[in-house]
Amino acid sequence: MTRHKKPSTLQEQYDILLKRCNELRDYIHELLDDQQTDREELEYLYAFIAHKELDEEYYFFRKHAHEEYSTDSPFPTLKL
Repeated sequence: MTRHKKPSTLQEQYDILLKRCNELRDYIHELLDDQQTDREELEYLYAFIAHKELDEEYYFFRKHAHEEYSTDSPFPTLKL
């Protein structure tokens, strides 16, 4: 395990804190970008469902679907 040298001066502490704040800011910006992309994708999906007149089928699936696990996939899938 690597041990970090403790900052000895107030300026060093400030520089480390500033660096971490900048890293967190960048991470938050990435999350916000991902959220915006997901929001846009949902708008397209909702529009597609409405365009194909699949509203009733969507609500039926949403109400009755359940998760099934498969040995082929590490994640569950929704099935009727």
